[in-house]
Amino acid sequence: MTHTPQVADRLTADQAAAARRLADDARAADGTAALDEQTLLRLDPGSARSATHVLLPDDDGSGLAGYAQLAEGSAELVVAPSARRDGRGRALLGAVKEADPAAAVWAHGDLPAARALAASASLTRTRELLRMGTALAAATRPEPPAGVRIETFDPAAHAEAWVRLNAAAFASHPEQGSMTLADLRERENQTWFDPSLLLLAFDDGADAPVGFIWMKPGETASEAELYVLGIDPSAQGRGLGRLLTGVGLAEVAERGRTEIDLYVEGDNAPALATYRRAGFDVVERHAQYS
Repeated sequence: MTHTPQVADRLTADQAAAARRLADDARAADGTAALDEQTLLRLDPGSARSATHVLLPDDDGSGLAGYAQLAEGSAELVVAPSARRDGRGRALLGAVKEADPAAAVWAHGDLPAARALAASASLTRTRELLRMGTALAAATRPEPPAGVRIETFDPAAHAEAWVRLNAAAFASHPEQGSMTLADLRERENQTWFDPSLLLLAFDDGADAPVGFIWMKPGETASEAELYVLGIDPSAQGRGLGRLLTGVGLAEVAERGRTEIDLYVEGDNAPALATYRRAGFDVVERHAQYS
């Protein structure tokens, strides 16, 4: 059967809602989310970030059988569980590649069907993202060393400095390092945002932070995510990553959140070492194909 995708630069509110329902259905069926946070944020018709949206309506036109999004050279796609094995994944991938032949495509969970689709298009794995998790029995808040202070993020006072620090810490990271002030404000407007869970490290007497840890409440009262940990390149090698990890874990543990996960690049050896020392193990792998 031939499937003809529809391509749009911006979604209507109804289309965005349908894409979210599709993503929820796929997550329930697959046990992993096909669309990441930034992709879901770009669904919003008012999103500050541009994207190419590829839609496959379902047979009766009441919803979506498939959806893909292409932005900044990277794509994600999802097919409804009830509409699989009928060429819709190939149709979505074909539309993505027509829009950008060099686009890399994420396979969250790196499921067998996604690997097969990548192989059918002669795509090879070029990047790996790991989800790591730990269960905290207890967490002792470490004391900062002499000359270092920890402050809670103040959206009015620290936002621009945080954007600069994040860009420096993730200069080689294509997604995290490109975050703008508008991206930060977009996250501040999410229901999960809690400024008291974004902690900054400063050298005494300095106005600009040299590191940060951002913890995110999870979907249940016992869960949390180590959302981002960043250290300025000029401050690396001082143990700030280990310090901030300990502070962040203690912060959420004190609130009863003891099931913690995080995402880290598979080739980021220093970060992997920090997280493994803190008790994290790999629980899921995500792959990018090009």
